[in-house]
Amino acid sequence: MTELEAMGVKPIEAVGQEFNPDLHNAVMHVEDEEVGENIVVEEFQKGYMYRESVVRYSMVKVANESMKDTDVIIFVVDATQKIGNEAYYCDIISEKLSLH
Repeated sequence: MTELEAMGVKPIEAVGQEFNPDLHNAVMHVEDEEVGENIVVEEFQKGYMYRESVVRYSMVKVANESMKDTDVIIFVVDATQKIGNEAYYCDIISEKLSLH
């Protein structure tokens, strides 16, 4: 046990763990279907905790699945704001796309 560990400072586990914004700072993303969604694949800078508080977040790269066969919904919003007691007008159109 090191002196830092004896004082309550411990490293944050990152690689292979699910991304947690309370512990990790994602600075890169990579598409990788083999790893899984939202998994940390690389750590650029080690993070540390002191007791239950984060001292430094782990700087990481996170894997995301490919979007080839994912349906994407696009929302187009046409909004007009009226002054006074008149109501707001909002027209929302959605369209499903398939990426290839």
